[in-house]
Amino acid sequence: MYIQPDDANTDEDASPGDIRRSKLMYSDVVHTVNLGEFVKYQLNSVIEKCGGFQAFQQEWLINVDEDVTKAFAELSVM
Repeated sequence: MYIQPDDANTDEDASPGDIRRSKLMYSDVVHTVNLGEFVKYQLNSVIEKCGGFQAFQQEWLINVDEDVTKAFAELSVM
């Protein structure tokens, strides 16, 4: 789920300032979390706490716009 700083593009010709900015950016959790994986993990956690997908669908998903649920399905989040 996390992107390691080593995964960042490292250019041998990068200036010390570029390297410093890259290290600083990847030290922030906002820049190291894969958003799709994070949403998928959180959503699966909620589904589990609701007692499974069927219970989640009957109690919660029914209140969500159909286009939103289709978009999440297309992103393979659900």
